[in-house]
Amino acid sequence: MAQTKNVIKKLETAGATITRKDSRHFVARFPAANVEVTDQNGEAISIYVIKHGAQDELVSDYFAGSFKDNAAQAIDLARRMESW
Repeated sequence: MAQTKNVIKKLETAGATITRKDSRHFVARFPAANVEVTDQNGEAISIYVIKHGAQDELVSDYFAGSFKDNAAQAIDLARRMESW
């Protein structure tokens, strides 16, 4: 995985507003989706994209978001969600 600071920089460059949930979690807000980044010792170990208003349904094991391998994939999906 990539360094968290580089992932955050790419998300900011793409136009996202970054907020920090706690010491390990960052949220990048796009117009239609959030990109959630989990940090561990400076490494982005998880990049998760979820559409605004979508909710997980734990009873049926439905998870509304999608994990991505890198920031570019997350940015692409968050931007495509604007047309959904």
